[in-house]
Amino acid sequence: MARPSEYGPHIIEQAMAFIAEREEQEILPTVEGLALHLGISRDTVYEWSKVHPEFSDIYERMMATQGDQLINNALVNKYNSSITKLLLSKHGYVERQDITSDGKALPTPILGGATLNEKTGEAEA
Repeated sequence: MARPSEYGPHIIEQAMAFIAEREEQEILPTVEGLALHLGISRDTVYEWSKVHPEFSDIYERMMATQGDQLINNALVNKYNSSITKLLLSKHGYVERQDITSDGKALPTPILGGATLNEKTGEAEA
């Protein structure tokens, strides 16, 4: 069993550097990548994001960067659509079908919870 990592200001600096580097290089930041960079487990990343407000902010920034990159790169076919769809499900985006009163399925696009109005066919927030 590995000894527990000590949390401190150096962790914040390293985590911020990791995210800044990923943003600059347009590489998708991941929890796994952050854990490897910090020399800790994924579980420790999740735990620290719950108990340390400054680390939570960094974690949220990383997840926002990840979501933004997934959406934008999927739109220009830079990322594999199946992997993008899977990863976006971790951000609350889901694909579902709504059934109309006549039993026909209306596809609902993956657009942050927007749905289609049955009567107009237009997206609603």
